[in-house]
Amino acid sequence: MSDSDMLAEHSLRFLEMAFCSDKQGGFPNPDGYGKNTRICGDTIEIFLLIQEDRISRISYKLKGCMNTNACTNA
Repeated sequence: MSDSDMLAEHSLRFLEMAFCSDKQGGFPNPDGYGKNTRICGDTIEIFLLIQEDRISRISYKLKGCMNTNACTNA
């Protein structure tokens, strides 16, 4: 898919979410953790830190396509 095709077929908001990486990484000793691999092979790991009964930090590790990255950032 060419760059012009990608821009024509996706909204600006989708592309921002698909290429956003500020929450990627993970961290040690999370209060919450989940990992899922979909049938397509994309894998997401989610890390949560809880303080005062609220999520205070979230990050993720991703092995997948830009659609999965956009969904993880939503």
